[in-house]
Amino acid sequence: MAELLLLSGGIDSASLAFWRRPKFSLFIDYGQPQAAGERRAVTAIAEAVGTHLTTLDVALGKLSRPAPHIGGAQERVEYRNQLLITLGAMRAAHVGANVVLIGTVKTDRERMSDGTPAFLAAANRLLAIQEARVGLEAPAMGLTSEELIGASGVPDGLLGWTISCHVSPLACGRCHGCTKRADVLAAAGRLTPSLG
Repeated sequence: MAELLLLSGGIDSASLAFWRRPKFSLFIDYGQPQAAGERRAVTAIAEAVGTHLTTLDVALGKLSRPAPHIGGAQERVEYRNQLLITLGAMRAAHVGANVVLIGTVKTDRERMSDGTPAFLAAANRLLAIQEARVGLEAPAMGLTSEELIGASGVPDGLLGWTISCHVSPLACGRCHGCTKRADVLAAAGRLTPSLG
């Protein structure tokens, strides 16, 4: 069974890439301010784990409306995960993969409805009734980010490439993404959390 991983450059998708070693991966630049940093991260991660990386530029322009800012940074784009899953399934069908992997973890559901089991089950049902019959899996859905780091055995060198900033291609150190990354690494006892 060939898998395609939606690779963002963050801790969760990097850990999942190391753990599952998917044959294919996909990075999507949808105009997020941190895209250049994420692109650097996913390129290094894909090379390290030996996954065939495709990058895709999708200009959302006036179609997207940022969700309310939290801590001064854009927290998310509405319908983003739905879009990314659809594009991932399209790419998976094109390359002959039959499963799309996403790096959703247990704590995602506390803040985002598209990180819940109900959303993922609905997305999987939608994919399953379409012609290509591509499935959707979130192997770390029952784990926290810290538990995923431990379960995957991802090395510090790979974690060092990750970026979770919401506002810049270089870690700002202040937004929710940067502070969460530092907290997760500290809780996991990994790296001296350099915000990058």
